[in-house]
Amino acid sequence: MKRLLLPLIAALALTSFSIFAAFADHAKPLIVGSLEITSAWVKATLPGQPAGGGFLTIENKGGQADRLLSATSPITEIVQVHEMKMEGDVMKMAELKDGLEIPAGAKVELKPGGFHIMFMSLKNQIKEGDMVHVSLKFEKAGVVEIDLPVQAAGSKEMQHQHGDMKHDEMNTEGMNDAQQIEHIMKAQFDKPEAPLSVTPVVVQGEFAIGAWSQGTMGGYALLKKMHDKWSIHLCTGSAVKDAANLTKMGISESDAQTLAANLGAELGKLDAGKVKQFDSFEGTVMIEGGAHTHGG
Repeated sequence: MKRLLLPLIAALALTSFSIFAAFADHAKPLIVGSLEITSAWVKATLPGQPAGGGFLTIENKGGQADRLLSATSPITEIVQVHEMKMEGDVMKMAELKDGLEIPAGAKVELKPGGFHIMFMSLKNQIKEGDMVHVSLKFEKAGVVEIDLPVQAAGSKEMQHQHGDMKHDEMNTEGMNDAQQIEHIMKAQFDKPEAPLSVTPVVVQGEFAIGAWSQGTMGGYALLKKMHDKWSIHLCTGSAVKDAANLTKMGISESDAQTLAANLGAELGKLDAGKVKQFDSFEGTVMIEGGAHTHGG
């Protein structure tokens, strides 16, 4: 799964040079100098979710490289440019302290499972249908201010970003909820050199918790059913065992109590070492891309 590397630093101040563009229609290219920005969007978050992801494509049609240095947004004081990649059997997410290079003549995609903009310590929930204002600071193009539309997990934009996913990884027809959740989590994170185990899985209404282990790592995934498809939203440790924490994540009190009770009952059937492995995951991390993100 993921182990987070998130040094909390203050957002960089923007220079006085600013290029403004209200990017209301994210399908329309935004051209700034030699840069063309398309496919910009933000993934909706659950109530209480601490972080969110922003995505876009930047094409440099000029003869010189540029660099995305930083970003800011009114929705949080901490916005960082991140990279997500596999190191051995661990997927790590880290800030690009020197920014993201946009080579001359190249197209760079910020998408789930790779480069992305990370909105941390969110003040409020990012809701589907809203717009998120973001200021992007480039080394040569200066400051570009855009509005990114908020899309739900499983949106067409998300499916487009991961059109290379194998059909059998997406096909969950005939499976029950627990089988679908296991299938989705394995499609995203299972690897031959690092097989993923998903058990136990507890489901209550539109929410579910799947316990996972991979090598010596372990944790819990919180999932939500949207448009008849399960989507992974958060990865965390022992926090999901407490019903009060689940209500903070947007689950009703009755469903939270049922989920916590059912998870506790299933964990009670396991040895203490396995439960300790699930509890070992530190913090709470947004899982970008949900059910449609391939972990490669």
